[in-house]
Amino acid sequence: MYVSHGTQVDVLDADKGTIVGTIPDTRGVHASRSHPSSNRGFVSDGQTNDVTVFDLKTLAVVAMCPPAKKPDAIIYDRLLCAAN
Repeated sequence: MYVSHGTQVDVLDADKGTIVGTIPDTRGVHASRSHPSSNRGFVSDGQTNDVTVFDLKTLAVVAMCPPAKKPDAIIYDRLLCAAN
């Protein structure tokens, strides 16, 4: 489970209710989305006009994508992500 805060996303084990990791530096986080078949997660960072792309297993940030001003939601597009 992904719990958004103002500057980070905490990743929880929903069964145990414990924090298993954090995705830092997501200022103004609005939304998050996981895409298990690509092993990627995405966080919209409204204050920095970025989308943080992270590895689902390690939670390491693998890319920062500048989509548009003030991203507010996450929709996964396989073709767009394959191009990046």
